[in-house]
Amino acid sequence: MRALMFCFCVCLTGCSVLAAAEPAAASGPGAAAAAFYTELISRKVTGLPQGDDWTALAPRMTEQLAAAIRAAQKEQADFMKKEPNEKPPWIEGDLFSSLFEGAQQFTVGKPQVSKEGAVVPVDFTYTDRGETSKWTDRLLLKKKGKTWLIDDVRYGGDWAFGNKGTLQEALAPEPSHLSPDGRFEFVVYTLEESNAGKPPFGIVERSTGKRVWEPADDLGDASRPEEWVLWGPDSKRFALVTRVSTRRLGTFFFGWEGKTFIPLPWKDAGRLETAADAQVAANAREQGFTEKAKLGQVLSDDTLPVRWVGADSVLMARSMERRIHEDDKEESTASASARTVLRWNARAGSFSMAPE
Repeated sequence: MRALMFCFCVCLTGCSVLAAAEPAAASGPGAAAAAFYTELISRKVTGLPQGDDWTALAPRMTEQLAAAIRAAQKEQADFMKKEPNEKPPWIEGDLFSSLFEGAQQFTVGKPQVSKEGAVVPVDFTYTDRGETSKWTDRLLLKKKGKTWLIDDVRYGGDWAFGNKGTLQEALAPEPSHLSPDGRFEFVVYTLEESNAGKPPFGIVERSTGKRVWEPADDLGDASRPEEWVLWGPDSKRFALVTRVSTRRLGTFFFGWEGKTFIPLPWKDAGRLETAADAQVAANAREQGFTEKAKLGQVLSDDTLPVRWVGADSVLMARSMERRIHEDDKEESTASASARTVLRWNARAGSFSMAPE
């Protein structure tokens, strides 16, 4: 979501700009990327942008990314009121690059433009006490009129504790066992309880203590409790995340029908997998592999809910990583994170991907 080569560098020693960026609307996605990081680094933004920083950065973002940040700002503010002595989420660190400390210099690479938008590779450096970290993130942009806007950041740092996945995924609300209205609770049972006849997990109505939903036999494993739920805003639907294979997490949807929650199908899930496959191939080409390259073992392939965007719509992401090799080139890994909004179609009785 990022054709000329743009090379812009920014230095934080006094935050002097070594090469001025053109306005975001002027010369394509490369200029928009450079202008965004010039603004971000000069302001030394850490954690969620607030105040004047947010006022300056928000116009450079798509409405979807801006809405995700506003939702995170509200969640952060609510947390600070409820837990004044605890560290709130997204309070520090650079959210717009892989490195917690952020970047000191950057160089914008050649954008890849498609009908979906543009992907712009950005090379970053950070030096501290004589040690320099280098990495490449990918900025995803979409075009609105004549203006290229920032839609997401795909983190590329390979160290253990860096930001992983994408920015929009990092801004996702924390899953809660309790439904928003407090009526229901997602309960995970112990292996001993499961051996005694209870399911691996279920939904309990808190006022009565009655278990109103439990999973089908093929969902869940009490010996590996990994499940979590993301409740819809009206508490009538939830997305269940559970492991479906050794390297894959999947999502299943359920809706309230008066006495229990029933499965809600998603009939075109294969389209999101196809989109992720295409992005993996594109990432391989970005690394210098050709169309002859072979995609090998799947290292991870997770389909996860990011956030509900209404009672009937949910933003989904499919994150995929695969080994890649070609002739005598050094083996590498290619990764991607494809996103879509699912909307409930009452007439069809299923979720389906919304056109963008």
